Amino acid sequence: MIRRTRLVFVLAVAGLLVTPACDDGAATKTETKPADGEPAEAKSADGEPAKPAEAKPSDGAMLTMGAAKLIDESKPDQVIELRPDGGIALNGSPLGVVSTDGKLVGPDGRAFVVAGADGKVVAGGKSTGIELVDGGARIDMGKKIITLTFAEDGKIVAEPKSDGEPSLRHEGCTGPVAKTCALVLLGMMLPMARETKAAAPPAGGGSPP
Repeated sequence: MIRRTRLVFVLAVAGLLVTPACDDGAATKTETKPADGEPAEAKSADGEPAKPAEAKPSDGAMLTMGAAKLIDESKPDQVIELRPDGGIALNGSPLGVVSTDGKLVGPDGRAFVVAGADGKVVAGGKSTGIELVDGGARIDMGKKIITLTFAEDGKIVAEPKSDGEPSLRHEGCTGPVAKTCALVLLGMMLPMARETKAAAPPAGGGSPP
């Protein structure tokens, strides 16, 4: 599901599209393993799992892990879940892993999206126009800049607004975890929605491009 010859970023909340070229072979190899292959969770002195929000980030860490959910209210039965260990799942089925150093990794162990220390996101070594910022993300569309914010009330807000944008909401994407949620949302949830749409036959018949 995650592998594709062209990675498509769809900013559905603004009705806009970014399509950086990203061949499977151009993806950056990473040592990060899928959620089911990750090391055992760190435990505190009393034997309880350490809470990520309370743990001091390691040197070079730019993303904060936490339990969160991303929800398209038009499809409430399809929820993307972010786990404290970095695992990402759709309705309980593993999709990949996000790491504290800014890598979004597919089930094949390859990082197909990477956020740098400056927050700028690349795919296949090419800029996506996406930059992670406090509270969410900033998307440079060339002639237009979109700001995506994970509000405290649970709404995911895009400014400036566009007609017909879907209603997206979150649970737990607050504080520093908002950057992590933004990377997961823009790097996984919206491309999947685009691929589903592209798989449908065009209105005039024939095969999709």
